[in-house]
Amino acid sequence: TESGAHRFDATYSWYSNDPAQHMSEPGLRDGGKCDLASCETEALVAAVNSSGLCGHRDWRMPQREELLTLGDYGLIESGNVLDPEFFPLALPGEYWSASTFRLYPQSAWVVSAANGLDRGERKTEARLARLVRGEIFNPRKPPESN
Repeated sequence: TESGAHRFDATYSWYSNDPAQHMSEPGLRDGGKCDLASCETEALVAAVNSSGLCGHRDWRMPQREELLTLGDYGLIESGNVLDPEFFPLALPGEYWSASTFRLYPQSAWVVSAANGLDRGERKTEARLARLVRGEIFNPRKPPESN
């Protein structure tokens, strides 16, 4: 079983000190259950980047739209839309996105790995987290042609 920032069953409350991201509601520090000093999403990102996971230090929380693209809806009958070939330890719970729920900034978007659906959840609740890296996905930006 992995430990620290790599523990697959750890949970985190949603927290960000970036006003553009949290929209006046930063969330809750240390509201989850994990092996880190503080169990919130911002501490997870910092710990993973500090460790240089897979040789990279640009890990971040995915935007809602990005998180929705990780599921394979052909797997919905299995109870986990995260393909075990790519996500072997993924649990069928709800995963935090970096996106605040704009109509109710005390909440952020979560996506269920059980069915691939999204919904707003209070930032003070403990949920799973999955990090991504690379350019932030923008659904309004057309793909670059090669």
